[in-house]
Amino acid sequence: MEGRKEGRYTFERGEKGWKMYIYFALIIIASFVQRVYTTSKIFTCGFVNGYSAEYDVVNSIVNNASNLSLNVSVVLKEFNITEKKNLLNLASAFRDQNVITLIEGSHTKTSACALSTVTGIPLIRLHGDSRPFDQCENSIQMSAGYRDYAHATLDILNTFGWKNIIVVFDESRVHEAGHFHAISRSSELIMHLVQLSKQGENEDATAPIVKAFEQIQQFEAEIILLYIEKENVELMLQQV
Repeated sequence: MEGRKEGRYTFERGEKGWKMYIYFALIIIASFVQRVYTTSKIFTCGFVNGYSAEYDVVNSIVNNASNLSLNVSVVLKEFNITEKKNLLNLASAFRDQNVITLIEGSHTKTSACALSTVTGIPLIRLHGDSRPFDQCENSIQMSAGYRDYAHATLDILNTFGWKNIIVVFDESRVHEAGHFHAISRSSELIMHLVQLSKQGENEDATAPIVKAFEQIQQFEAEIILLYIEKENVELMLQQV
């Protein structure tokens, strides 16, 4: 329960910041398309694979932007996109519905960046890039990505003079751990890598955590960096 509360608090805390940015971005985009598409007065903002809380906030922003005297109407439409769907068919549908911008939610496995690239429609991302090939040219990013966090983490370690660290990572975030390892090679850090194994068929959920702790105890570290999913973080904290 505490993990869920923390996630909700983080979303609400960051909401005010990107809410204003989205608001102004929509105004600019709507003003531009009004000049280009002089015969169209109704446009669509596509919300791609997001949570209901995110949709509600974005919907209120779109409604406020539409109430301005822009002489156009902007409506929000939700699109739940899977990897099996044909991007070209979706691109055609977006153009038919006068989609002027895409907003990518956090509940997505297929990046909206691919749709933005195919259609040329600008993309607003509520969160930073989390996958290795997740950077998008036509995008407005509302928060830092994993590369930015890696550099910030390295700066913190250098500021406090911490030298001996352990990096724990799982398969889903190996690219994040790999990027941090790459940028820190020129530093004086002594880094030990511990990969969190997958849960076996007959294993308890804590079995991979116990194995990781057995490896961690072999090293003397000042700091442990976790590049693992939230569920595994909670399991590790229970073992401490």
